[in-house]
Amino acid sequence: MEAINRACQLIEELDAGDVVGGVVDVYPDPVTKKRLPFEPAKYNALLGTNVSDEDMLSYFERLEVEYDKDANELIIPTFRQDLNRDADMAEEVARFFGYDNIPTTLPRERQQWVRFHLSRVLKMQLLRLPSLQDSHRL
Repeated sequence: MEAINRACQLIEELDAGDVVGGVVDVYPDPVTKKRLPFEPAKYNALLGTNVSDEDMLSYFERLEVEYDKDANELIIPTFRQDLNRDADMAEEVARFFGYDNIPTTLPRERQQWVRFHLSRVLKMQLLRLPSLQDSHRL
């Protein structure tokens, strides 16, 4: 309200318009604080890290995310509309923990596919060798 009053004062002083009394606030669905479960094991599983609960809570405190110990929930401030689920919270942990500190790994499914693909490529290369082509025809 202070900023609105100052703007009105400047409009009158500069004779840039007429200020009408009263304030109308048209905001049908005000944003409320969201509550998300605090799941540090899930955040660590998503990131492949082992960040302590205390460290995570300190990261969230810097973001003005409150913690309800009784309900084990994070209370998300209204100005952080981008924090909606566990992956979003894990991303914030990653930012504070440091992306360079997160180990680089392939997902298990990807590792199996790579092994299968490499073995297939190797077989194809071996079959192209002249000595193996003759034995393969037998």
